[in-house]
Amino acid sequence: MIRALLRNTMLTVNGVVAISLLASKYSGLISPETIWWLAFVGMLFPAFLILNLCFVLFWLLNRKPYFIVSLLALFFCWTQIRTFISFSKTTIIPKDAVSIMTYNVKNFDLYNWSHNSETRHKILSLIQRENPDIICFQEFYSQDTIEQKNELFLRDSLGYTYSYFNKTFTRHYNSRKHGLIDLHWGLAVFSKFPIRDTGTVDFSNALSNNCQWADVDIRGQKIRVFNTHLQSIHLGYDDYKTIEKIEEEKTASWLKVKNILRKLKSAYAKRAVQVAQINEATQSSSVPVVVCGDFNDQPISYSYHKLSNGLVDAFVEKGNGIGATFVNKLSFFRIDYLLFSPSLPIYNYTTIRENCSDHYPVMVRFGVEQ
Repeated sequence: MIRALLRNTMLTVNGVVAISLLASKYSGLISPETIWWLAFVGMLFPAFLILNLCFVLFWLLNRKPYFIVSLLALFFCWTQIRTFISFSKTTIIPKDAVSIMTYNVKNFDLYNWSHNSETRHKILSLIQRENPDIICFQEFYSQDTIEQKNELFLRDSLGYTYSYFNKTFTRHYNSRKHGLIDLHWGLAVFSKFPIRDTGTVDFSNALSNNCQWADVDIRGQKIRVFNTHLQSIHLGYDDYKTIEKIEEEKTASWLKVKNILRKLKSAYAKRAVQVAQINEATQSSSVPVVVCGDFNDQPISYSYHKLSNGLVDAFVEKGNGIGATFVNKLSFFRIDYLLFSPSLPIYNYTTIRENCSDHYPVMVRFGVEQ
């Protein structure tokens, strides 16, 4: 009697978890401007995925046929699962392949969040070692002093002859050591190939987040590279402490939880508007495009659904393993992307797992039609 009750209870919970996985699969199809909380359901997709895998294992170990419930849910979500975990065949990389990196460098550790004075040097050494042909930076920072001339260092010391630094914010600072200097923040594209034209997609609902584009001439073939940093959630220290309490099953203040939900709601809605502006720009391009950057959203999201439409996700195409790019408690999340026009063949995808920022850099090798 008790065993039957437990079995039926587990089966009911299993059914709810399977339905939740299927529901989260479709959550990214609806704009957060319409129903914002569906975006939150999509964010839970990895949790529902893990729970369904656990149920499959549980029923198999107990030699019960009910594993089919979660197995079917996993089968119908296979396309979405591959945006988190990918297993791709190795491709021979041609000698003339072009490499591109996207990297949120968190201002080169300007505010010493890592408590390591060598972090900036480690970031620049990583770039020098990997030596991508094109780099798209988010949260790029440079100043006019000797210590932090990041823009000039990349150009003069690392060989990035061509660049476009979209300075979204400049601060004038009177330094005792160097006098009046300018501090610059924004997005930046550096290239070893000529940049023929540049522009921006200025978001109508944000000041610090935006998108830039650069027409890069690769041996006579022009491509348009879009480098974007979508709306941030702006979680603070207290917010992360609240998340930690929830993860550790401790009591968290409902007011603090509501504050996190408020920030999520605002960011989801703003990103929906921003991706519409980017899509308008990419669709008007007469040359193949690469859309990359920090989307601040995971693959089961409206942002990813819209931006990846008609493009090829390099991770899904050539990635291997878990695609996480966010270095934090929520480290299962992939929020940095490289999306390509179908005419640009993708040969290789690499997540460089070095903790120099709160994001891992991602690099892709691809080809262009000559």
